[in-house]
Amino acid sequence: MATDDTEDQLPHCIFMTLSTESLASKVNQLFLNHGWSSRMCSWTEYEVRSDFAELVIASERPVLISGGVDRQLESVNRIVEILQSSGLQCSFDVYDEHQNCVRSQQ
Repeated sequence: MATDDTEDQLPHCIFMTLSTESLASKVNQLFLNHGWSSRMCSWTEYEVRSDFAELVIASERPVLISGGVDRQLESVNRIVEILQSSGLQCSFDVYDEHQNCVRSQQ
């Protein structure tokens, strides 16, 4: 998903699992409603982008989200807020460019 330029701009990786019965398409719509751009990147997966993150929404039951996010702590909070605003709970790990876990929520 990421090119060398994207890795420089979005050096942290986030891996999320959503506790929901919602489909990936419904989660995609949440990001669209918050001004993110979106495209289908396979038959069942969506890529969503903002100025601070580039994520892939995959799988269903559970829905998995992964991708690049910038170094700002607030960026992860913004992603979580989008999900929580619709009542979705998530667990996640964020890794820096040296593969160190810099934030985790279970």
